[in-house]
Amino acid sequence: ARKRLEDWFGSFEGPLGYEMADLSIATGGDIAYCHSLNRVSGTKVGGGELVMWWRATVCWRRVGGRWRVAHEHSSVPFDPQSGMAALDLEP
Repeated sequence: ARKRLEDWFGSFEGPLGYEMADLSIATGGDIAYCHSLNRVSGTKVGGGELVMWWRATVCWRRVGGRWRVAHEHSSVPFDPQSGMAALDLEP
């Protein structure tokens, strides 16, 4: 996983843009979760722009007084006709 991320980040020239929208947080005792829409944008090596939105959910658990990520999930919308990811959609 680390190698894939290094390769992905290395495929961009310059800094990446990052935006989080529609953040929702819920807590209860030692458990919490949040979900949001996230957007990354940047210039690919050799030209071309990438702009991509996705959904993310993160579940947290308080252990020993510290909040720790217990589970994380990300997904992109898909086109039901083709079954392919629809990376060009916007909220």
